[in-house]
Amino acid sequence: MTFATDRDILVLEPNLFRDVKFSGQILVSAADGSVSGTTLTSISSDFSAQEITVGEVVLIEQVPVEVIDVLSATTLTVSRLRGDINGNAIPPGPGIGLQFEIVSFVPQVSIVHQLLLQAFGIDQPANLGDPQESNILNVQEVALVEALGSLHLIYAGASALVGEQGLLWNKSQMYRDRFHAAREQLILRFNLDGDGFVDATRASNIIRLLRD
Repeated sequence: MTFATDRDILVLEPNLFRDVKFSGQILVSAADGSVSGTTLTSISSDFSAQEITVGEVVLIEQVPVEVIDVLSATTLTVSRLRGDINGNAIPPGPGIGLQFEIVSFVPQVSIVHQLLLQAFGIDQPANLGDPQESNILNVQEVALVEALGSLHLIYAGASALVGEQGLLWNKSQMYRDRFHAAREQLILRFNLDGDGFVDATRASNIIRLLRD
C-alpha cells in the first residue's frame, strides 16, 4: 500500500493523465459512460474486477476527475479535482455515451514508496516495537514526497522516447530535484502505542533517485 494516490499526482500535474498516459496503466477503457450529477455509470465495465479504488483518476472525454467512491461494479462517484480532499464533490457535467479511461501510475508510486521506507529504515523492522509503516502519523506529508518522486520516474520514462531534451526531460529533472529537497526535509512521526500522539520521530538516510 502506498501513501500517495493518483489524485495526489493529479494535484501537481493536471494534464499528466491526458498527455503522458502512455507511461501509466490503463485499467478501464469504455465508450458508454453516463454522468448524472457526480455519478459515473458504465454497464460494460467491471470496476470491482479491476479493483478500482478511491483516489484513482478517470479521464472523461479527456477531462480528469477523481474517484471519491465506488458504489458498485458499474458505478462510481466522481468529482472534478477538489481543493480539499474532504470537500464536497464537484459534478463534472452530465452526458451519455462518453468515452472514458481510468489511468493509473501506481507502479511508479510503489517504487518510490519502497525507496522511502528503506531510506527511513522501516522497510524491515528488526525488533518488536520498532516503528513500522502503519505507525506513521503524518501520512499526507509522506504522500507529497511520494508524488514528487513518482513524477520524476514518470517523466524520466516518458522522455526516453524522445531523448534527453525537451519538456518531458526537463520536467523529470525538476521533479527529481523537488523530490530530493522534500525527502531531505521530511521527518516521519510515529504513534507506537495507538493513542494518536507522536511517540517517536525519524529522519531519513540520504538517497538519490535514479540518474542525475
